[in-house]
Amino acid sequence: MSKRQIDRCLSPQDAQWVDVEYMYNKFVFSYDRDTFYGLPDLVRDLHDHNQKFVVIVDPGLGNDPNISRDIQNNSPGYDVFNDGVREGVLVMTPNNSGPLVAEVWPGTTGFPDFTNPKTEAWWEKWARYFRNNESIEFDSLWIDMNEPASFIPGSVDGCEKNKWNNPPYTPNILGRGEDGRMYDKTLCMDSRHHLDIHYNVHSLYAHTQAIQTYNALANIIPGKRPWTMTRSSFAGTGKYATKWMGDNQSRWEQMKWSIIGILEFGLFGFSLNGADICGFWYEAEYEMCVRWHQLGAFYPFARNHNALGDASDIFKKGAGYRILPQDPAAWDARFIRLAKEALVTRYRLLPYFYTLMHNAHARGDTVMRPLLFDFSKHDFSGHRVITIGVIVSGGASSSLMKVAFVSPMQTEEFPDDPVCLSVDEQFLLGPALLVSPVLYEGKTSVKAYFPEATWYDYFKGEKVAVKNDHLDLYTPLEKFNLHVRGGHVIPWQVPANTTHASRQNKMGAIVALDEEGRAQGELFWDDGENIDTYVKKQYSLIKFGMTKAGELHFGPTVSGSGSALPPLDMLDIYGLQTIPVTVTLDGEQVPVTNIRQSFEIIQLLNLNMTLTANHTITWS
Repeated sequence: MSKRQIDRCLSPQDAQWVDVEYMYNKFVFSYDRDTFYGLPDLVRDLHDHNQKFVVIVDPGLGNDPNISRDIQNNSPGYDVFNDGVREGVLVMTPNNSGPLVAEVWPGTTGFPDFTNPKTEAWWEKWARYFRNNESIEFDSLWIDMNEPASFIPGSVDGCEKNKWNNPPYTPNILGRGEDGRMYDKTLCMDSRHHLDIHYNVHSLYAHTQAIQTYNALANIIPGKRPWTMTRSSFAGTGKYATKWMGDNQSRWEQMKWSIIGILEFGLFGFSLNGADICGFWYEAEYEMCVRWHQLGAFYPFARNHNALGDASDIFKKGAGYRILPQDPAAWDARFIRLAKEALVTRYRLLPYFYTLMHNAHARGDTVMRPLLFDFSKHDFSGHRVITIGVIVSGGASSSLMKVAFVSPMQTEEFPDDPVCLSVDEQFLLGPALLVSPVLYEGKTSVKAYFPEATWYDYFKGEKVAVKNDHLDLYTPLEKFNLHVRGGHVIPWQVPANTTHASRQNKMGAIVALDEEGRAQGELFWDDGENIDTYVKKQYSLIKFGMTKAGELHFGPTVSGSGSALPPLDMLDIYGLQTIPVTVTLDGEQVPVTNIRQSFEIIQLLNLNMTLTANHTITWS
């Protein structure tokens, strides 16, 4: 990508997120009309610029009678907790005498029982109230504190001493060893849900909330893909919600740990997940925050989010200790430039990211993956098989549970390379991009491992000099490491300030040749927001293939209705030693003025090819 492309693009932003401060005294499905005066107008302005607005929604329902009375002046008709009592959709005390009351952000709180089928209509009712009566036209609901969390152990009345709250064996809860209690930071284990007592459904709380939130969004914003993000999760939650890594800290070691967490949750079925860039708790430091943007720009889900305001009580640093903003604009011009270079590179690669997301949806692939990734085992029918769990029976024997997919496509990285078993500071995006971030303070070099393949520097097209070995990559603060794997075609698009604007721009593709001069890849394209486009075949799937060196074929294998594809205008060829003497497009010679070299990348310009038709490009 040229410096000109970066300079003409402001730092991109697709969504504005708001945490609990927007609520009236932290009462869910309300907003404070004084401190957040004009919020509905802000949301409309975001929508006018094709940006999204995401609000946090906690399960804890404030029931302080004084606030419940005062909120009527701020939000007429607001009655969430009492309505939950009337509808019988709240978690109850062990003897069913009334709703269990604990304490979270709004003070004393009750909790919806998402195992109750009746809760779904009630949850949707109040989400609609928030969107219509409060005039907050949210695009997504971000569900947090849904372990479920409580600031006091169990309930305001404590928990009864019994085998559920005090079992014979207690895990090391909150690092307290034998002093840990099952109900620390959550609800009494014998509190009652529709399905069972809390002891038996605790781990399903966020899962059931995600299901009901997904369904509510599908009804409130019909035709659009429901999108929610959850903190807590269970096996299968990835069908209904994406995930982030929770309240991390602004520390170098946690930046490193984020890679492992995201890779693991990718294997657990959360293809779109990430960690808060620069950390949530504590104050971010300049160098660390730059490096975290250079890493986080390549998370599947990229968001800069942090605590804000007076945090003296939390961190015991004395009165007036404040956590300062850490978004790019909060720093200096140099910081903005460095963060922007990483973010704009991400936006340039959005067609590749989106194709990976499609493959995750359609085939169960991962987006961000370890170098050892192997998803290519086949059963005797030729179908791809993946182990998705271990079933333990009888305490001694175990068996593998396998699922056969219809597609026999092979997705294998480097599972037979023993070095890759221990690589946890680099990762792949799909099969074609290798990210090697700086993860340590003061370092200007990365010892990166390059498995057996042909590798190119993303920015200059230079071939990496080693295979199956480590290489010290000079990486000053102004630089980040991104490498392209030979044998792959990577679609890209001229970046803009939002995904919506980027999608209107012309497209290109990186053609990274392997040692035999071959490459292949694909592009998935639909309108980006309507539900079931894949099932209804309202999409285009473009395949790129070079089975013969110097001859690239591409065209649609599926060309359904949906959003129009911009033309493909440029090819970046990695691995050619010199500028080709002759280039032809569908038999017609490409003018020599449309062929140029940038560093070691051969570029074919002004091609203006319709991607829904078949094309052949040759060079010699």
